[in-house]
Amino acid sequence: MMGTTRGGSMAARTRTTVLLGDSLTGDGSWGGIVPGPADGGDGGDGGETRIVDLGRAGQTTDDVLALLPEAVAADPSTVVVSCGTHDLGAARRGPEATVRALETILAHLRRDLPAARVVVLSVPPRGREHAERIRVVNVHIRQYAPVVRAEHVDLWPALGFGDGELDPTLTDDRLHLTDDGAAAVRAVLAPVLAARDDEDGSSSDAGGPVGS
Repeated sequence: MMGTTRGGSMAARTRTTVLLGDSLTGDGSWGGIVPGPADGGDGGDGGETRIVDLGRAGQTTDDVLALLPEAVAADPSTVVVSCGTHDLGAARRGPEATVRALETILAHLRRDLPAARVVVLSVPPRGREHAERIRVVNVHIRQYAPVVRAEHVDLWPALGFGDGELDPTLTDDRLHLTDDGAAAVRAVLAPVLAARDDEDGSSSDAGGPVGS
């Protein structure tokens, strides 16, 4: 059984996945790719898979930081993080500040959810004029993720061109994804989430250093 909630306490044997970020998270129809009990995630014990959707259009890293207490309170087994594009856009935040904010989010999640699986998506491409700043952020987050035992997922091969432009067949405005663009993201993310059952009990015990 699968449900979606905006928070609240989880019953015993409930496997919770928190989706945390901007419209890529909130409007991406990711619920359909989160593995359920039938996929073996609950060992056949009849447990429930629950999705806590904290994705909101336009959210910056500051907004996501403010949502961390709600994310932690859900006691998730998996957290998927996707944010940063609006920091570099509407918020006019530089790449260095965006990196620091994303690292803070990941470090706090690891500190407060030591056994959870944390998956962080790269900042997706948009107009090529933003490409260099986005690349700076993505390089740093890819390097930082192992420090807090987070898994980094690179969306650029599926969404972007070599010059950093978002594939025009996947967007109407060089920023937001169309249904085809959202499907391309799901195609990348689905096998990552599906691999959970093979990795449970190993990734969270990897013993790497934890950021503060």
